[in-house]
Amino acid sequence: MSSIGVAAHICAASPGGPRYDPSMTVDERKSIENCIWMCETHARLIDTDVVSYPRERLLQMKKTAEERTRKALEEGRSSFNFIESSGFEIAVTKEILEESIKEGNYSKLKNILNSLEHVTKTAELQDLYDYYKIVYSFYCDRTELIQMLEYYKSKSKKRYINDVIELFISFNSIEYLSIIIEQCSINELKSLAGYILNKNLNKIFINEKDFDGQTSQKIVLGGVLHRLATNYALENGITALKDGDGNIVSLYFDEFYYKQKLLLSNLGQEVYKFYSVKEQKLSDYLEYQQFEKGLESIKLLAPQMQLGFWAKLLSIASAVNDKFIYEKVEIECNESLRANELIQRTILLNRIDKNIESVDFNELRKLCDSTSDYTLVHAFFNKATSVIPNMAEKIINSHRYFLTTDCLFLDDYIKIKQARNASNFSPVKFLLEYRTMYENNLDFHILLAFYSAKNKKFLKTFQKEAKWINENLKDYYLVSSILLDKLIVIYNKTNCNYKLIELSKIILPIHFRMHIAGCLFNSNEFKTEAKNIYEDIKKENSHIIGLNRCLFACYYDLGDMTSAKKCLCDELDFHINNEDLCNLLTLRLETKELVFDKYFEQAKEIVDAKVFHLIGVTYLEAKKCEEAKIYLMKSLLMNPNDLDCLNAFMSVSLTTKDNGNPNIAEAGVTVTLKKEKGIIKVSLHSDSLIVGFRPTKLANSFHYGESDKSVEDIFYRKVGDRIQFRNKEYEIIAIAWTDAVIFNYSMHKLVESKRAYAIRGNSVEDGINNLIKWLEERKAHLDDILKIYNNSNGCVPISMFSSKLGKKILETYCFIFYENNKRLRNLESNIKVEPNNEFILSFDAIYLLAILDVDLELLKQKNCKTSLMTKRIMLAEVNEFIHDYKNGANVGQIFLKDKTVYRSENTQEYKRGQLNFFNRLKRILDILETPIEQYSYPYKNNLTTFFAKEKLQLEGDLIGYANQCHNAVLVNDDPFISNMINLHCLKGIGMNKFLTLLGLDVLKHLECVKMLAQLNFGNYITKEVYRSIKDLIVTEKDEEKQKNAVNLFVDFLTSKFLTEGSDNWKYNNNIVQEIMRSNNISTDTTDWFDYLVIRAITYNYSREYPEEFKKYLEYVKKRFRVKSYIKDGEVIIETYMADDESE
Repeated sequence: MSSIGVAAHICAASPGGPRYDPSMTVDERKSIENCIWMCETHARLIDTDVVSYPRERLLQMKKTAEERTRKALEEGRSSFNFIESSGFEIAVTKEILEESIKEGNYSKLKNILNSLEHVTKTAELQDLYDYYKIVYSFYCDRTELIQMLEYYKSKSKKRYINDVIELFISFNSIEYLSIIIEQCSINELKSLAGYILNKNLNKIFINEKDFDGQTSQKIVLGGVLHRLATNYALENGITALKDGDGNIVSLYFDEFYYKQKLLLSNLGQEVYKFYSVKEQKLSDYLEYQQFEKGLESIKLLAPQMQLGFWAKLLSIASAVNDKFIYEKVEIECNESLRANELIQRTILLNRIDKNIESVDFNELRKLCDSTSDYTLVHAFFNKATSVIPNMAEKIINSHRYFLTTDCLFLDDYIKIKQARNASNFSPVKFLLEYRTMYENNLDFHILLAFYSAKNKKFLKTFQKEAKWINENLKDYYLVSSILLDKLIVIYNKTNCNYKLIELSKIILPIHFRMHIAGCLFNSNEFKTEAKNIYEDIKKENSHIIGLNRCLFACYYDLGDMTSAKKCLCDELDFHINNEDLCNLLTLRLETKELVFDKYFEQAKEIVDAKVFHLIGVTYLEAKKCEEAKIYLMKSLLMNPNDLDCLNAFMSVSLTTKDNGNPNIAEAGVTVTLKKEKGIIKVSLHSDSLIVGFRPTKLANSFHYGESDKSVEDIFYRKVGDRIQFRNKEYEIIAIAWTDAVIFNYSMHKLVESKRAYAIRGNSVEDGINNLIKWLEERKAHLDDILKIYNNSNGCVPISMFSSKLGKKILETYCFIFYENNKRLRNLESNIKVEPNNEFILSFDAIYLLAILDVDLELLKQKNCKTSLMTKRIMLAEVNEFIHDYKNGANVGQIFLKDKTVYRSENTQEYKRGQLNFFNRLKRILDILETPIEQYSYPYKNNLTTFFAKEKLQLEGDLIGYANQCHNAVLVNDDPFISNMINLHCLKGIGMNKFLTLLGLDVLKHLECVKMLAQLNFGNYITKEVYRSIKDLIVTEKDEEKQKNAVNLFVDFLTSKFLTEGSDNWKYNNNIVQEIMRSNNISTDTTDWFDYLVIRAITYNYSREYPEEFKKYLEYVKKRFRVKSYIKDGEVIIETYMADDESE
């Protein structure tokens, strides 16, 4: 008896059907979860009696049947005796068999297959059984696999034939694939198998476009390709894959076998840490612990499947010298496995690496000769070259036939000769002797190009070989892996960066891609490509020592300081080292980020002069002067010639109050000792200052800790005392503070190195003349810089300009606004500002608001912000100014006028005014919202390199922040930033317009306009400003206040200041244009304020510049058809004629 199974829907597939559920998706209705296998009779019954068979009952029936079948199979019984192989039972059986493979439960797989062996099976079940017998045999016992394949091939119906082919493709199994490929029914699989059978596996991963078929059909190949690529990658030390779009794809690990392989790969990455292998215990690693749990299942695999596991584990255990695991692996491997060539080679490699002298070279040679694989011999020569070069030379000379067997031995020979420092040996000349023999050998040409590139004498040879390589290298996989690094060097030397990028896109081990990225980074124009390669590697393995440092360098040179800092922190989180701590501290100083976090504390634990120096400067920037002095002193005691540190020590010393001369020898002083034949100096320190290092000689003095026995007789002595030092008697002739001694030494060294200028002369007059000369040279230098700035109309970045001037940015803006002879070309913008717009204030905008003393409440109402670097830089400069004023460091200046030197001293009133101004700046900064991260210049164009190279962090951060804040308007009057606003179509306004939006009181607004005029603003009365002032005055209800405002404005318009220089005609012109645009054609309709203003302007200019004013009237008549004339010095305005609309 037999029954035919029918797949019935639990919930109908279309509306109106039994148990239709409209909330289900199309895929859910089609899925196996929505199907139940039943005989035809019961399938009809459940659809006609929906009340008796609702959805919930059918789901429970399905669950009960599945559990029954699963239990029976797992116990080695079969339910097929009474359900006769329904489709439902087959689906559940296949699911359980597949789970067994995915879980690595090979014994369970075997038991289920045994339970099915003697059951009467339908054709469908038989086909399922035959397929999984092949799968089990391939994984666990291949003794009869070929016979099974021949039998399966002879069957008329083979439902799983393509699944079998996919299995063999996944493992690159040429032997088995060749038996059955003719039965393949999918053209795409046949094409893929063709690459494998022809041993062109590499081409699959280079150019998938070679596959036949449409894109939609390639999706079917996703699983098999993923498994094939994973096997290939794990065998070649590759940890991640890329899809056709260049996106990182993780390795396949949904199955036990692949998961165990990946665990070993990850274990290798963890212990190697990119060439930083040291003695370790593998059992301490989580990866090994997880791998070890699956060892029993691995032992059930066929020897061919086990080999890779044992060889890899032996290799890792050998690398870290874990003898326990190494011996355990040797024991776990059965005898046949230990005799396998792969295991033997792994063991031999271990002996070559650990104890090369114990290796019998002749036995090694015979093994390699028998297989024509000389990898072990190359490994032997590579190790011997560094350990026993004499023996290596003797062996290779006695086996000269190697040189004609494989050109890679030529490279071994060259390295041995170089290790032996062979005189008169030329690698290029040596290689040329073999040119004819290896004429068409790609590896040989790479060797010749590589060595000729190192010697300018062979430039033509290098060019010839490089050309040959470019013309003949069609497939990178034809290059021996040993020579890939040399090929990368050749491409780098010939500036073939596009070739390096191309090479980086194929599947390569990490260290090759690291090399490629390094070459691209050094080429300057390809830093972004280098960064992308490093980022891809980081996604594969983030714990490669030095990787984050490389990424830091890329981001730093690209101007992305936030990402650069993150890379350094990532590196330090798993590998504390001096270099990256120094990089992090330096970068934080550059970006004014004074953070005393765990990294800073870690730096304090490291004994290193450069680290101490950076810690000291960080404390100095934070105005923690005592701490700064301690660490700068530590640094100088280790490296007394560090000019930057000497300069910093001088700066911090200037903030120290004079405590007079010490009169007793104690920690912190330097004593001068005299004996008959000379004088020496000894400096005394607390022991805590010199923990972990021995001080070197500094400032011509010997330095000792207080507990040092050599100086125990010096402590608490006075001038004139006689003491014992180094078994000799001395007299103390002077005692001075060590800080002062080092300060004087620092000054001397800085003058000596021309980092500071000393004014000297044989007389007072001579000294003054030298000072005058220096001031004139300094002025000429600054004038040249200023000329460049003014000729560019101020379009030089302020951070660059201030750096060239040697001034802080606040000082530079002070000069631009108050002292520069050329007016600032400030921003005029006609953009419409919406009520919900936010405002980003630039550095100069904040500076101007502090000068104008604008009410902070008005700024709060406008939701004002600023960029992180604007706030950090301004706050750092403000704090430094305040600190200097409070500590007397800023006492005045000297300047030259008419060949005479003058000295101005800062009065108490001046200091008070400056402190008040800096505190106003701080109050403004306090209310401004600031992002938590620094932005970089966001656009990819020719300016990107300029921003990064010139370290325009202030400007780049501001533009980046404005670009990110889509609803914000940038308030700025700096010409360079204004150009960036226009270039990138950002919203920007100047201070003029911003003031009109703040809701200022009329008198305050007038005061601000007047101050902007005094601040060298090029445009301080725009049409919009005039309109705003007019509206404020006209609508002012307080008559007295209105009268005062009118008088102030008229006085301003008629002041001597406004009539100085021809540039000011435009303000008159702006006002007149605004009046003409807002009024009708006759004076009768001109409102009283406009009429008053025009009379004031014309009267003033007619008196000050009568001839020029006549010209101006002609211009106005032409432009506005103004009918007016002058009578007895009075301006008579009769009518106004409006222009045509076209004008």
